[in-house]
Amino acid sequence: MPRYAKIIYVTTLLLPMSPACAVEQRIICPTEIPAASIKLTDLPSQWTPYVASPLYLSSAGAAAGPPEQTATLMGDSTWKKGQNEWTTSYDLSDDGFAAGKWMECRYGEYGQVLLSTRLQDKIKSCTVHFSKGEKAGQRSVQITCR
Repeated sequence: MPRYAKIIYVTTLLLPMSPACAVEQRIICPTEIPAASIKLTDLPSQWTPYVASPLYLSSAGAAAGPPEQTATLMGDSTWKKGQNEWTTSYDLSDDGFAAGKWMECRYGEYGQVLLSTRLQDKIKSCTVHFSKGEKAGQRSVQITCR
């Protein structure tokens, strides 16, 4: 076989494994919102605000739009009562995302504060793996979107 033919053959084998072929977006939520970042304003004058601790990451999930639209999606979860680890998967493959696909990182015991980021339009699914955190109400979260 001529030398140039071998080079073409090897290149053909390597192209499908190229990272450019696979769309993956890893999302890393900050583990907390520092107390110094939390500002309480427009309070009645007789009250003095004080923030005693940071807000810890408590959950994460996909949304069908920016945070102000409150379009949080329900995923398929493996969670069962009493578990310390579970996974939630989101199917984002249909065309119903006119306002984009978003990932929300939720802070506080009931997710009162959100940090959101828009996902790449090519993303078809996201998996969020949760485990119990070190602090009360805190979760460790790993997010992978493809």
